Amino acid sequence: MRAIEMTTPDFAGLDPRILDDLRPVRPLARPWKRSLAVTALGLLAALTVTARFGVRPDAVALGPAMLWGLSVVQAAYGLVLIVAALRTAIPGRAFAARTGGALLAIGLLIVLAITYLTWLTHPSHVPATSGAAAAYFRICLRTPVLVGLPLLTLTLFLVFRAYPTRPGLTGALAGFGAGLLADGSWRTYCEVTDPAHVLTTHFASVALLTLAGIVLAQVFSRVVPGAPARRR
Repeated sequence: MRAIEMTTPDFAGLDPRILDDLRPVRPLARPWKRSLAVTALGLLAALTVTARFGVRPDAVALGPAMLWGLSVVQAAYGLVLIVAALRTAIPGRAFAARTGGALLAIGLLIVLAITYLTWLTHPSHVPATSGAAAAYFRICLRTPVLVGLPLLTLTLFLVFRAYPTRPGLTGALAGFGAGLLADGSWRTYCEVTDPAHVLTTHFASVALLTLAGIVLAQVFSRVVPGAPARRR
């Protein structure tokens, strides 16, 4: 086997502007390791929701598997999407658009499955009292968005420490993941299982966070120093 000779790099022919810009960098940790910060913030958010609002009154009727188990499943897949967003931000490791779309579609299927499993286990509706529909709509749309925004912000901060060449896809994965994490904790409080309520408020909050992720990622890609010049 021929020995490989180690040589000292010759920078003599490089443009001085390039030489002046060279700086040592620390390699990025693996995406799953970088997602641990989002995991910790997600756990804090879940504990805060439980401490502030309590546990839904139909917890016994649902049982641990339908209440806590499905919430863990939803949150876990949210973290999968967060990891996917962090990976997609690394050039050469980005998922194809088709793969990213499949990941988002699986997330939608998980939401639908959890919604209807919970409904079949213990059907419940928004109370028929005056003003209840508006109140439930407002709190169940607004609160998950407020819980999810810090998770989305942290994820995008981590994303733009890399070099995302597909900010739209990266933002969609980040927003959907943050939404699943946020609603995974909120569903432990809201006792209404009617799919009409869940899909127009809980899932609508996930959709809003996904849209926010796309928009913010596109904006950041134009204002963050060092972000890719060409967007796809």
